[in-house]
Order: sequence, then C-alpha cells, then structure tokens
Amino acid sequence: MTPEEIAWFKVLARWHDVGKPAVDKEVRDKPGPFVGDEFAQMKLHAEVGVEILGPGFPPDMVDAVRYHHERYDGYGYYGLKGEDIPFAARIVAIADVFEALTAHDRPYKDPMPEADALMLMTADVTSPGFGRRAFDPYIMRQFVEMKLSDPAFDASPEQRKSLAFYASASPMSDLSANPMDNDGWVVKASGERLLYSFGESGVGKRLETIVGRTGIETYRREAPSQEIEAPSLGL
Repeated sequence: MTPEEIAWFKVLARWHDVGKPAVDKEVRDKPGPFVGDEFAQMKLHAEVGVEILGPGFPPDMVDAVRYHHERYDGYGYYGLKGEDIPFAARIVAIADVFEALTAHDRPYKDPMPEADALMLMTADVTSPGFGRRAFDPYIMRQFVEMKLSDPAFDASPEQRKSLAFYASASPMSDLSANPMDNDGWVVKASGERLLYSFGESGVGKRLETIVGRTGIETYRREAPSQEIEAPSLGL
C-alpha cells in the first residue's frame, strides 16, 4: 500500500465504531456474554453508524462502519462470507479485534499481551469457533508478518515459531483441500483472489468463469472451455 492508502485506512479504523454510543452503556461494557436481546442491541451499532454518516461519505468508509463485524467464514453480523465482504471491512475487522484484545481502556476486561492476541486470532479452530477462519487469510498473514518484524513485539520462542509457521503457510491451507468445498474462491500466496464457477458437462464439472481480485481491483475473463479435474486449480 502507498502511504496515502495507509493513512486512509487509519481514518476508516477511527470511524468504524461511530455507532457505538447508540448502544446502552450497560450492554456496551458488559463483562460477560450477552443474554436476551443484548446481542441484537449490540449489532445495531453497525447500521446506526451508517445512519450517522448519512449520504456523501466514501463507500470504503460506509463499508468499514457497516461490515467490520463480518467474518471470512460467514458467521458475522450480516452473514457475508469470503470475497463478498468489502475489502476495507476485512482490514478494519482485523485491526478492530486486535485492538479490542490488547486495549488497556476496556472496563470489562484486562489487556491481553499482543503475542497472546495473535495466537488466539490465528488458532486453528473449526468454524464458527474464534480463530484464523474469522479473518481474511492473506491480510491476517500480512499483519502477523508485520508484527513479527517489529523489534518491540514481545513473544516467546514458541509463539514466534507458531506465528511464523502460520504466516508462511498458504492462505488456502486454512480451507478444505477440495475446491468444491470452498464456495468458488481461492487466495493465492501473493494475495491475488480467484473466484471461479463450475458448470455441468457430460462427464462432470467444467470450469466456466474465473473472477480475480487483488485488493479492490477486479477483472473478469472467461476460462478455457476444456474440462478439468478439480485438483488442477492449483490449490
């Protein structure tokens, strides 16, 4: 990213919870799990935030406010999954969770050491449990690499080894090896996104269309018409 893009995402991160004051303080600062309609109340802050912004704000900012609680595995507020979650919201979601875990100003919890927070966020937990599958698999790895390269980052040798192994692994290692199970998308180690669709043929599935994304740029091309086996997608 350019310095200008980084500065812009810092702005998005500062604005993403603009709707939080609409939530009762007792619910907002509750130390335990939500009961009754408390979770529904908390979820409202995303939509209220968009209403507070009103018309005329950049789409990235609206996306960050509305969708920063979406999970890459589809278990977020609105149930968006994978590449359907706006790019800006995927970045802000990681920053939001990391800050929430490590913050010193939360009345309902003690701050967690940064290394412990990253271990929790990258844990190999089956969905809908909390762990690596909640986050964009490429962006999360870039975030971990950034923290590991920071001289001030404090972690045990075991934590560093585990986090380095996670960061160096293919983003697709978080998912099933069978592309038919992955909702038609792959994430290359470079961060390039490939969405694909299959059609029926006389002998099985035929790759019909590939839609690729890198960051917020998109392109579309028609795939070759020859039939292919699923493993040949290069996962």
